[in-house]
Amino acid sequence: MSSEMLLQKGNAIIKGEFPTHQPLKHMQKDLKLALGMADGLEQSLPITAASNEVYKHAKRLGYGSHDASAVYVRARF
Repeated sequence: MSSEMLLQKGNAIIKGEFPTHQPLKHMQKDLKLALGMADGLEQSLPITAASNEVYKHAKRLGYGSHDASAVYVRARF
């Protein structure tokens, strides 16, 4: 599971720096779209729903334009 991307994201989290590669707000939008599609197919996605709530809260904290790895900040609190 060692990959350059995971190493970069991990180091960014440790440093508290979140250079934007994938904006958090776009990741949350994608989660919302997946949940909408699943709802239309009457499929349950409980982990996706929980993740979406964490991302939504991170957006409310002002991290929407930060990298998606900034969701870690919300998960800590």
